[in-house]
Amino acid sequence: MKQLISIYEGYLIDSIELHEFLKIKTRHRAWVERQFDSFEEGRDYWSFAQNWAKPSGRPAKQFFLTVNMAKQLAMLAKTDVGEMVREYFIRVEDRVNKLNKLKETSESLKEETKLNLESFKKLDNAGLETLYEGKVVKDKNAHMISITGRTFAQELTKHNIFGKKLTLEEYIEENRKTHLEIREMIIKNSNITPEELPLFQLKKIDLKKGIE
Repeated sequence: MKQLISIYEGYLIDSIELHEFLKIKTRHRAWVERQFDSFEEGRDYWSFAQNWAKPSGRPAKQFFLTVNMAKQLAMLAKTDVGEMVREYFIRVEDRVNKLNKLKETSESLKEETKLNLESFKKLDNAGLETLYEGKVVKDKNAHMISITGRTFAQELTKHNIFGKKLTLEEYIEENRKTHLEIREMIIKNSNITPEELPLFQLKKIDLKKGIE
């Protein structure tokens, strides 16, 4: 999935970047005042005062929107790129949902193994290292294929260990095995290794320095 607009913290969109990409003709502040009325601050978007002021003397504000709100604004824009941006955000939403599913699966596996946090991290890292053959790839940056594969691998691990009382090393070995199966499946069907799949780049919000 080609990234059209930067994604901050995994699910937020900067309103200025969206405004520019949608080619909105009205000024950003006027667009915000007109379009944000039907959305709820703290749920659909967040505003932050910056440490610099506008020429008018009023404090500048920085707005970050949820992917869902950004998708709706793209639909309302009625510009030549509006539909393309909307489709992009639909895919981003799908990505967020798949990441949430992976987190749920991970929690379910942790509950099944009854491992403490430190031990479960060892188990999970063993799966990651196997899937990417030693390369460090965080789930939040992973390709959609890898995210789906990780979820399936953990589901397989949970199925294979169900009702068994194993040692930590045995749990780890089982998780390695399922992640290896998924790795081989990805290579067979995509002719590319998981570590070669393009990564999803995320940016961080720095409220002191502004956008990085």
